[in-house]
Amino acid sequence: MADQWTILEALNWIEQRLTREGEENPRLAAQMLAGHATGLSRIELYTSFDKPLDEDERAVLRESIQRRLTGEPLQYIIGSVGFRHIELKVRPPVLIPRPETEQLVECVLGQRDEAVEQGVRAGSGSGAAEACTKNTLFCAEIAFVRDFKAKKDQIGHEKDKKGDISGHFGAKRHPEPRTNAISAHYLENSCTTLSRNPEYFLDIGTGTGAIALSLLAELPNCHVYATDIDEAAIALANENARELKLDEDGRLHIRKDDLASSFVADEAYHGYFDLVLSNPPYIPTAEYEQLPIEILQYESKLALDGGTDGLDVFRRIAKQAEVLLKPGGILAVELHENSLEEAAAYTQELSYSQVQIHKDLTERNRFLTAIKTSRRREE
Repeated sequence: MADQWTILEALNWIEQRLTREGEENPRLAAQMLAGHATGLSRIELYTSFDKPLDEDERAVLRESIQRRLTGEPLQYIIGSVGFRHIELKVRPPVLIPRPETEQLVECVLGQRDEAVEQGVRAGSGSGAAEACTKNTLFCAEIAFVRDFKAKKDQIGHEKDKKGDISGHFGAKRHPEPRTNAISAHYLENSCTTLSRNPEYFLDIGTGTGAIALSLLAELPNCHVYATDIDEAAIALANENARELKLDEDGRLHIRKDDLASSFVADEAYHGYFDLVLSNPPYIPTAEYEQLPIEILQYESKLALDGGTDGLDVFRRIAKQAEVLLKPGGILAVELHENSLEEAAAYTQELSYSQVQIHKDLTERNRFLTAIKTSRRREE
C-alpha cells in the first residue's frame, strides 16, 4: 500500500486485494474499512475520492486490512454494528448480532400489534369504552393502529436501501448508523406507544444487548430484564446501554444468569413476564464444526453450539418460560432452520398454544412463537 494515496486509490487497492483473498463482497468491505479509517460514511467517501489519506488514516487502514486478511469479522474490526434503530458496540468473543435477530424482534412486535388490533375490533359497538379500557388503549388514538403496518413497511423500505454484505447464517449487514429521526418516527406512529400499563420482557442470552436495548428504545412503557452467562457479554451489554443512554430510567435490568434460572428460583417472577425472547445457541454440533474460520476463531462457541440437534438450550428456555410467562404471554425464539419442526412439537407438549413457525427474509424457517396458556402442564 502506497504512502500517498487518495481515498479512491485506496478503495481500489483494497478491493483488488480482498478479491484475491476470496472476500465475498470486496467493494463493500473496502468501503467499510476505509470509512473506519477516515471516519467518513460511505456517501462521504464517494464525495471525497481525491482526498489524500493522512499518516494516521493510513496506519489504521493497514492494521484493519491485516486483521481482515486473517479472517477477523469486519464488525469486530470496525467495532460496531447496526441493529434496527440503534448502533451497538461489538468485540470478540461476544456474538455479532445478525439481521435474522432483527426479524425476531419485528415478528414479536407484529404479534403484539395484531393483538392490539383485535382489541380495537372487540371494542367496536356498545362495549367500546370497556374494551378500550381492558386493552389499555387511548381510544382517541385508535387510528394509529389501523395504519401502523403501512408506516412500519415504509421504514423497512428505507432500511432496505442500505448496503448488505454476505455472511454466515444469511446476509450479514452493517448499515450506516440509524438516525434519531427514524426512531422518533417509529415511536410517534407505533401503536405500541398506546399502552398505558408497563410490560415486562425477558431477553435470555442477551449478548451485546441487541434485543433488550432495541425493545427499550422502541417501546417506552416496557421494562426489560436481560441475562447472559458470559461475563464478557454482560459487560458489553451494560456498555451499550450506557452509550445509548438506555440505563438511566430504571427500565433495564441486566444480570449474569444460567439462562433464566434465578428467575425460576424466585416465585415473585412466576407468571411475571409478558414476553420471553431468545436467540440461543442453536447450531447443531456437527454443523458448528464446519462453520467458517472467522466464526470458529473469533465468536464464542458458547453462544453458537446448540448440541446434537441444536435444541439443547431451547428445551430449557421453553420450560423456564412456561413458569415465567403470564397467561397469554409470548415465547419467541430464533432457531436453526432444520430444528423448527421438532421444536414446535416439543413446545406443543408444554402449556403453550398457537405454536407457529415463521420464515426469515431468505424464506427459511427461522423463528418459533407460542402463547402461554393459563395452566401449566402436569409433570
